Amino acid sequence: MASAQTSDKWEGNVSVGVAGPKGVTLKNVKAFLIFDGIGRKDTIRHSEIKEGRFIFKDVFAMETFVMAVADGFEAVLDTVKVVGGITVRKDLELKQRMLTLKQVTVKGRAPAMILKGDTILMNPLGVNVLEDDDVRQILEQMPGVDIDENSVAVQGHQIERTYVDGKKTFGDDPMAAVDHVSGTNVVNIKAYSEENRDDQKRGKQKRHRWVLDVITKTKMIDSRDGSVLASAGRTLGSDTKRNRYALGGSFNFFSEKKLITANLMHNNQNMSSNNPMFFLQSANVWPQYSENSMAGFGLNNTYSDSAFVNLLDVSYNFTRKAVNSRSTRERDFFATDAYQNRLYQSVNDAWNQNNRHAFSLFFEKTWGTRFLSFQVNPKFDHNRAVTTQLIDDVTDGMRSRSQITSSEYGKGKGIEGMLFYRQSFKDINLTVHAQMQHAENDVESHNRQTVDGQTLQQRITPASKLDNVIDVEADLSTGFGVSKDHKWGPWGGVRVKLYNNHGHNYQQSWDELTGTVDSINTYSYCSDLVTWKPELHLEMSTYEDSNRITGTVGFGQSRLQDLNLGSDAAKKYHFSTMDITFAGSFHINHSKTELAFNYSLKPVLPDMMQLRSELNNANLLFLSTGNPGLKPSKPHTLEFSGNFILGKRGTSLWTMTTFTGTRDYITGITRYFKEPTYLSAWKVTAPKGSSLNTLTNINGQWSVRQNLRWIQPLSVIKSSFTVMLIDQYSRIPYYFDTQRDRTSVNDFKAEVNFKSSFFPNTVMSLKNEIDYRTASAAVSPSRSRIFTERLGAQLQLKKLFKYFFLNVNYDFTTQHLITMNRTENAHLLNLYGGVKLFKRMGEISVTAYDLLNSYMNKRFVNASNYTEMISNANYGRYIAINFTYKFRNVKTPRATVSGITW
Repeated sequence: MASAQTSDKWEGNVSVGVAGPKGVTLKNVKAFLIFDGIGRKDTIRHSEIKEGRFIFKDVFAMETFVMAVADGFEAVLDTVKVVGGITVRKDLELKQRMLTLKQVTVKGRAPAMILKGDTILMNPLGVNVLEDDDVRQILEQMPGVDIDENSVAVQGHQIERTYVDGKKTFGDDPMAAVDHVSGTNVVNIKAYSEENRDDQKRGKQKRHRWVLDVITKTKMIDSRDGSVLASAGRTLGSDTKRNRYALGGSFNFFSEKKLITANLMHNNQNMSSNNPMFFLQSANVWPQYSENSMAGFGLNNTYSDSAFVNLLDVSYNFTRKAVNSRSTRERDFFATDAYQNRLYQSVNDAWNQNNRHAFSLFFEKTWGTRFLSFQVNPKFDHNRAVTTQLIDDVTDGMRSRSQITSSEYGKGKGIEGMLFYRQSFKDINLTVHAQMQHAENDVESHNRQTVDGQTLQQRITPASKLDNVIDVEADLSTGFGVSKDHKWGPWGGVRVKLYNNHGHNYQQSWDELTGTVDSINTYSYCSDLVTWKPELHLEMSTYEDSNRITGTVGFGQSRLQDLNLGSDAAKKYHFSTMDITFAGSFHINHSKTELAFNYSLKPVLPDMMQLRSELNNANLLFLSTGNPGLKPSKPHTLEFSGNFILGKRGTSLWTMTTFTGTRDYITGITRYFKEPTYLSAWKVTAPKGSSLNTLTNINGQWSVRQNLRWIQPLSVIKSSFTVMLIDQYSRIPYYFDTQRDRTSVNDFKAEVNFKSSFFPNTVMSLKNEIDYRTASAAVSPSRSRIFTERLGAQLQLKKLFKYFFLNVNYDFTTQHLITMNRTENAHLLNLYGGVKLFKRMGEISVTAYDLLNSYMNKRFVNASNYTEMISNANYGRYIAINFTYKFRNVKTPRATVSGITW
């Protein structure tokens, strides 16, 4: 049907009417005109609405497509023939969505998680999802999902990549899609194991990795989003009167071939993020006061037909962080032959600032059987710090008080580089991986220490440090299938590693009290470490189920030289070491059961500072020195784990047992001086109440740890229940004077967590944690017992009276030091609430931290020979008013949609 003439015979108008079933009112109706057919790049013409119809003007005369959508209805697509010079009318009728299974229409409560074969399927209908939620908010409500700002794990499997509709639209960062895909656009989320083709590209055996695939309604081609944030507030309390403020924003573009990011932020609210999702939260309090600035951009581009590069990634970031902190440490030492009673307290005030400029360039190229990648990261730093430490030590009634003040200014520059090359010769792969680091740092510090009111040292120390590191690894390996279907077989080869670390430390120090050179803190030496290590590695695996047994044996020869410029002869140290790893993983019953074991021996070489016999007297009450006779420590680790998925609704049981024992464990020999003691080796007098720590090797260090976690989804009430148990026992040997001692530490933790989305527009969680820790020495009768319990509750009212929201976070923590009959309680109440604007894409909110003024951030710790209480002053109490706005524009094969509300 045609009407109203137009002036141009090559163009016409289209009038589209959209209707639903009789008596039903359509909501959020949209109509689109689509060119170039289905499956190709579509062009969308926006319309105006006149008398309830969608009008598309000046459309080129041709046959094209028209589509209509509305909330709760199936999209309708039909053809329309545009005729020049007239207005063509087209009427579309929408039909309501129905879930049809064979011959039965089913309506019921959807489980949040279900296991289908080897795939874990997560259903947004099983949780509460609002218009402004992202994929993150869906995952946070799923049973068996552990998620934080930088990572996500599903049923114990760390996610390494996230796809959207099977495509890598959001790049290699697995969290990008999680934080930038609208939750209301999600049909379901799949978690499964796939072959890691990146390993294969780099000449390694085919391995498996866990990935997410977010299935969407729009089938997006690309996505643009961004946000702005502004905040102003005031510190709570009378001890400080700092104003609080924040201003920032970000922009992101995501597609399969191009990623663009830009961000800008400045604030003094202790936040290092400009993402409103993390900036405006109620879960934590940071006790320090910090100013944070950031600015940066990034470009990641994939080229399919370039002769020079397949992938290019460039970025620049500037960060500035200035932190004020105040902490108190109280130590109650175990009794020894040197003293019967010793109490130590220190108060530390610190201010430090770091400015950093960081650049990054990365590219890769594949041609034929060869692959090359290169990366370079230069950076420039400026640092400033001012610290004051007050020390009060009481030993058997003798009191010693000291104060250390220091200021430091430094600047540094460095560059890191990486080169990877792979060449394949039929079944043989040659890979070369080289890394390089160069760093220069120049520091000038001023230090002053007084003991019992007497100034013992006051010095100025300019210092510089140069490090050059080269790490090269060459690998010749091959793999082939033994079975006829090539589904399993060995993969192995020979790997040679070369490591060189060449450094120069220069430091000159003047004692301002005497006007002379401070010989202890003046030195200039070069250290040169060369390690040569051939390795043999072998792997047996099945390609389909990812069952695998691997083994590696390496023999290392290391030479460490102390090229002391003030000595006639250089000191040389030679170390022979052996590295061993042996591991296996097995999947049973379509990956519902995974069993794994791992054994490793990874020796740790002593560094040059641990081997040098020079005295470190930065704190005259705690002197220290190295030991030229140190041996490498040799930790042996044996681990068994099992992950069992029970049923099809996400019930799971995970367990792990870990044993670690270390030969030649590096520990300290502590000498305590009741009176001033002259140390002839360094021509210095140790003050009364001071100690000297010297390093040595010792056997007898070991620990065993048992983990158990049970997850039970409660689909009927949109909830999940989690129980976690951890028990660890450790033995830590050490020396005090000539007496060998050891500390036995047992730490038992239990946690119960309940999460629920049962009530509409509401998410709640309850957590109860119990920690009972004991420590005792073998020689001393002293014993420490600490009981800690934490009760946490979080309530998110995501939609109050349509536009309002409220997040409440409450924590109660009680700590009881049983030995001293001392109890510390803390209550924490944080609020975050406000009103949604602009179709829930913007908001005005209020954040308030520690409203009860009870959060003291105190904790008890068992150490090797003392019990310690650490207390941090709370600068994190403030209240602020915030404004945020975010936008999102998604290009799809059907339309360009803003806001993504269906």
